[in-house]
Amino acid sequence: SIGNGLVAVLAGVAAQVAADLFGDIGPFQLAIACTVVVLLLVLLWPENYASDGAGDTDSGTSASAAWGCIRSNRPIELLGWSCALFEGGTYTFVFMWVPTLLEATDYNLPTGLVFSCFMLCITFGGMLFEPLLHSLGAERGTIVVYVGAALSMMVPVVCAGAFW
Repeated sequence: SIGNGLVAVLAGVAAQVAADLFGDIGPFQLAIACTVVVLLLVLLWPENYASDGAGDTDSGTSASAAWGCIRSNRPIELLGWSCALFEGGTYTFVFMWVPTLLEATDYNLPTGLVFSCFMLCITFGGMLFEPLLHSLGAERGTIVVYVGAALSMMVPVVCAGAFW
Protein backbone atom coordinates (compact mmCIF):
# COMPACT_ATOMS: atom_id res chain seq x y z
CA SER A 1 0.00 0.00 0.00
CA ILE A 2 1.00 3.61 -0.28
CA GLY A 3 1.29 3.90 3.50
CA ASN A 4 3.69 0.94 3.70
CA GLY A 5 5.78 2.40 0.88
CA LEU A 6 6.03 5.79 2.52
CA VAL A 7 7.03 4.22 5.84
CA ALA A 8 9.71 2.19 4.02
CA VAL A 9 11.03 5.33 2.31
CA LEU A 10 11.18 7.13 5.67
CA ALA A 11 12.94 4.11 7.20
CA GLY A 12 15.59 4.25 4.49
CA VAL A 13 16.14 7.95 5.02
CA ALA A 14 16.30 7.46 8.80
CA ALA A 15 18.83 4.64 8.32
CA GLN A 16 20.94 6.89 6.10
CA VAL A 17 20.86 9.70 8.66
CA ALA A 18 21.84 7.22 11.40
CA ALA A 19 24.70 5.95 9.23
CA ASP A 20 25.88 9.49 8.54
CA LEU A 21 25.78 10.41 12.24
CA PHE A 22 27.03 7.20 13.86
CA GLY A 23 28.85 5.29 11.11
CA ASP A 24 28.06 1.86 9.76
CA ILE A 25 26.64 0.71 13.10
CA GLY A 26 24.14 3.62 13.22
CA PRO A 27 21.23 1.92 11.38
CA PHE A 28 21.54 -1.11 13.65
CA GLN A 29 21.50 1.07 16.76
CA LEU A 30 18.42 2.83 15.38
CA ALA A 31 16.77 -0.57 14.77
CA ILE A 32 17.47 -1.59 18.38
CA ALA A 33 15.95 1.66 19.65
CA CYS A 34 12.85 1.14 17.48
CA THR A 35 12.55 -2.44 18.71
CA VAL A 36 12.64 -1.31 22.34
CA VAL A 37 9.91 1.28 21.66
CA VAL A 38 7.74 -1.36 19.96
CA LEU A 39 8.36 -3.79 22.84
CA LEU A 40 7.05 -1.18 25.27
CA LEU A 41 3.99 -0.62 23.08
CA VAL A 42 3.34 -4.38 22.87
CA LEU A 43 3.63 -4.78 26.63
CA LEU A 44 1.06 -2.03 27.14
CA TRP A 45 -1.31 -3.34 24.44
CA PRO A 46 -4.47 -4.91 25.90
CA GLU A 47 -5.08 -8.46 24.62
CA ASN A 48 -8.21 -9.18 22.63
CA TYR A 49 -9.50 -12.52 23.84
CA ALA A 50 -12.08 -14.22 21.63
CA SER A 51 -15.24 -15.14 23.50
CA ASP A 52 -16.93 -17.43 20.96
CA GLY A 53 -14.17 -20.02 20.57
CA ALA A 54 -13.13 -18.71 17.16
CA GLY A 55 -9.67 -19.77 16.16
CA ASP A 56 -9.66 -22.89 18.34
CA THR A 57 -8.80 -25.20 15.43
CA ASP A 58 -5.91 -27.63 15.39
CA SER A 59 -3.13 -26.13 13.29
CA GLY A 60 -2.07 -29.57 12.05
CA THR A 61 -5.58 -30.22 10.74
CA SER A 62 -5.70 -26.82 9.06
CA ALA A 63 -2.28 -27.31 7.44
CA SER A 64 -3.27 -30.77 6.25
CA ALA A 65 -6.50 -29.45 4.73
CA ALA A 66 -4.63 -26.60 3.02
CA TRP A 67 -2.02 -29.00 1.61
CA GLY A 68 -4.80 -31.26 0.31
CA CYS A 69 -6.47 -28.31 -1.39
CA ILE A 70 -3.19 -27.28 -3.04
CA ARG A 71 -2.39 -30.79 -4.29
CA SER A 72 -5.90 -31.45 -5.64
CA ASN A 73 -6.23 -28.15 -7.53
CA ARG A 74 -3.59 -27.76 -10.27
CA PRO A 75 -4.14 -23.99 -10.84
CA ILE A 76 -3.68 -23.32 -7.11
CA GLU A 77 -0.49 -25.41 -7.11
CA LEU A 78 0.86 -23.54 -10.15
CA LEU A 79 0.00 -20.21 -8.54
CA GLY A 80 1.93 -21.26 -5.43
CA TRP A 81 4.97 -22.25 -7.50
CA SER A 82 4.75 -19.00 -9.43
CA CYS A 83 4.66 -16.94 -6.25
CA ALA A 84 7.47 -18.94 -4.64
CA LEU A 85 9.79 -18.61 -7.63
CA PHE A 86 9.02 -14.90 -8.04
CA GLU A 87 9.70 -14.26 -4.36
CA GLY A 88 12.91 -16.30 -4.61
CA GLY A 89 14.17 -13.99 -7.34
CA THR A 90 13.09 -10.96 -5.36
CA TYR A 91 14.88 -12.10 -2.20
CA THR A 92 18.00 -12.90 -4.19
CA PHE A 93 17.97 -9.30 -5.36
CA VAL A 94 17.38 -8.06 -1.81
CA PHE A 95 20.41 -9.96 -0.51
CA MET A 96 22.70 -9.08 -3.41
CA TRP A 97 22.12 -5.41 -4.22
CA VAL A 98 24.29 -3.97 -1.44
CA PRO A 99 27.44 -6.06 -2.05
CA THR A 100 27.05 -5.64 -5.81
CA LEU A 101 26.75 -1.85 -5.65
CA LEU A 102 29.52 -1.55 -3.07
CA GLU A 103 31.83 -3.56 -5.33
CA ALA A 104 30.92 -1.36 -8.30
CA THR A 105 31.80 1.95 -6.60
CA ASP A 106 34.92 3.46 -5.10
CA TYR A 107 33.14 5.83 -2.73
CA ASN A 108 30.87 5.51 0.28
CA LEU A 109 27.51 4.51 -1.19
CA PRO A 110 24.46 5.98 0.59
CA THR A 111 22.69 2.63 0.89
CA GLY A 112 19.84 4.07 2.95
CA LEU A 113 18.96 6.49 0.17
CA VAL A 114 19.30 3.77 -2.48
CA PHE A 115 16.93 1.62 -0.40
CA SER A 116 14.50 4.55 -0.20
CA CYS A 117 14.60 4.88 -3.99
CA PHE A 118 13.84 1.16 -4.36
CA MET A 119 10.93 1.48 -1.95
CA LEU A 120 9.62 4.51 -3.83
CA CYS A 121 9.70 2.48 -7.06
CA ILE A 122 7.83 -0.36 -5.35
CA THR A 123 5.23 2.13 -4.11
CA PHE A 124 4.75 3.54 -7.61
CA GLY A 125 4.47 -0.01 -8.96
CA GLY A 126 1.79 -0.75 -6.39
CA MET A 127 -0.09 2.37 -7.40
CA LEU A 128 0.06 1.39 -11.08
CA PHE A 129 -0.96 -2.22 -10.47
CA GLU A 130 -4.67 -1.62 -9.86
CA PRO A 131 -5.24 0.46 -13.03
CA LEU A 132 -3.19 -2.10 -14.98
CA LEU A 133 -5.33 -4.92 -13.61
CA HIS A 134 -8.55 -3.09 -14.49
CA SER A 135 -7.44 -2.31 -18.04
CA LEU A 136 -5.81 -5.65 -18.92
CA GLY A 137 -7.58 -8.14 -16.68
CA ALA A 138 -6.00 -10.48 -14.17
CA GLU A 139 -4.38 -12.94 -16.59
CA ARG A 140 -2.87 -10.40 -18.99
CA GLY A 141 -1.91 -8.09 -16.14
CA THR A 142 -0.05 -10.92 -14.42
CA ILE A 143 1.78 -11.75 -17.63
CA VAL A 144 2.83 -8.10 -18.04
CA VAL A 145 4.10 -8.00 -14.44
CA TYR A 146 6.09 -11.23 -14.81
CA VAL A 147 7.59 -10.23 -18.17
CA GLY A 148 8.55 -6.82 -16.74
CA ALA A 149 10.13 -8.46 -13.71
CA ALA A 150 12.03 -10.95 -15.88
CA LEU A 151 13.34 -8.15 -18.12
CA SER A 152 14.37 -6.11 -15.08
CA MET A 153 16.26 -9.03 -13.57
CA MET A 154 17.96 -9.73 -16.91
CA VAL A 155 19.53 -6.25 -17.06
CA PRO A 156 22.49 -7.10 -14.79
CA VAL A 157 23.12 -10.32 -16.72
CA VAL A 158 23.06 -8.69 -20.15
CA CYS A 159 25.00 -5.62 -19.01
CA ALA A 160 27.48 -7.48 -16.79
CA GLY A 161 30.59 -5.70 -18.06
CA ALA A 162 29.01 -2.35 -18.89
CA PHE A 163 29.18 -0.83 -15.40
CA TRP A 164 32.02 -2.58 -13.57
